[in-house]
Amino acid sequence: MRGHHAQRHEMNPAYLKASFWCTQSLNRLPHTFGIITAWNPLGQVVPRKENRIRDARLHLQLKTLGLDFFSVCGGSLDGTHLEQGYGVLDTTRLDLATLGKDFDQDAIFWVSDGILALVCCQTAQSTPLGVLSKRWNPTHPGKYLEL
Repeated sequence: MRGHHAQRHEMNPAYLKASFWCTQSLNRLPHTFGIITAWNPLGQVVPRKENRIRDARLHLQLKTLGLDFFSVCGGSLDGTHLEQGYGVLDTTRLDLATLGKDFDQDAIFWVSDGILALVCCQTAQSTPLGVLSKRWNPTHPGKYLEL
């Protein structure tokens, strides 16, 4: 229909190369969980103060929903771009993508039996990214985030 524009579903190619930092080792992770952030809505970098406020809202929402979660940072392999986020248990890929959409995110990540996928929050389309172990760093990048 004329006058209606399709929503943008193209995602930043950097998402395909994301790495993750967490103090939990791989062998202690659940078989299935999602990774979500509230930082940098729709891929637009915003001031750290706004990101912290957005993160606090997401943290509260996860608690309100009664979900189990743990801290995970995602970003570029070299650590020059990092975003605070959460590994979320006891949810579905679709429900987490919907929550990501509610927090103006382009995508979430989904892990199932050690395989990582990028999930578009608008369409719930999933793109396999390979094994999580190649992208998992068992440390906390606090020096980068200054949390």
